[in-house]
Amino acid sequence: MKPLGIFDMFDQIIADELGVDVPTYIDVIDKFNDEDMEYIINTTMDTNATQDDKLKAKQLFQTKL
Repeated sequence: MKPLGIFDMFDQIIADELGVDVPTYIDVIDKFNDEDMEYIINTTMDTNATQDDKLKAKQLFQTKL
């Protein structure tokens, strides 16, 4: 198994938070415009984001599943 790069680790963390595998996360996140993509990624990674904000980001992500 090859070592994960920094971006691979970010993808894994975000995919885990969104409840999908990495290939699904990558396929789906590319369907969003830049603004929504940034919202999903930034909110998911923000340690200060509320659970409500994280839920909203996850629900937005699920609209393109």
